[in-house]
Amino acid sequence: MNTFQRIFVFFVVLFPAVLAVAQSDRDFEQTCRVEVSRRIDTDRNRVDADMSGWDNGRARVQWRGNGRNGYCLIDRRMKIVDFRDLGFGNPRDDRRDDDWDDRDNRWRPISDYPRVAVDTDGHGTFNPDNQSLRIQRGYVNTRDTPSVTLRCERNYRVTFRGDVVKANGDREFVMHITSSDRGDARGMVTFRLNADRNEVEFISVRGRLNGRRFDGTFDRN
Repeated sequence: MNTFQRIFVFFVVLFPAVLAVAQSDRDFEQTCRVEVSRRIDTDRNRVDADMSGWDNGRARVQWRGNGRNGYCLIDRRMKIVDFRDLGFGNPRDDRRDDDWDDRDNRWRPISDYPRVAVDTDGHGTFNPDNQSLRIQRGYVNTRDTPSVTLRCERNYRVTFRGDVVKANGDREFVMHITSSDRGDARGMVTFRLNADRNEVEFISVRGRLNGRRFDGTFDRN
């Protein structure tokens, strides 16, 4: 093996492995903390992040901040490959993501929120019924019956309707899903608008559609 071949083997085969070993839990936690602070617009020092294990070779880091929680999946190159904002509440709560009790006062509809109808190009994934679809555009309509729509590849489109049940300032809201244009639906949507409330910055959805689990995350381009 000549010198060039040795260099090639090191950088292509050995270097990634060395790099992966060098990463500590703290590195993954800090990467997630920075991403959370950017997405929910808060100081990174106010975000708690804890390494919780590995998922198909990716670090899973649970986070909590501003009364919300979620997780990051981070590959060995310190790139975030999946980010989930599970909304408001304690991630260790026994309540399942999509187990809604309409008698629970935490999910009573509120009325003090801006009425807007906005849509924005973006990216993300929607995962219904064992599929994974790329999201191309997100829509939020809080006039009349609140709704959130995801337009995906393969001409797939879904609209979730429900009640706004929580507001974090005048830009970010939680909607309890009560129906959809694709059948029976229950779950939760968290969405955030930009400062001018004329674009959608972020959407996170999860729940059950016709009895099957779904989840998805959308980010503005």
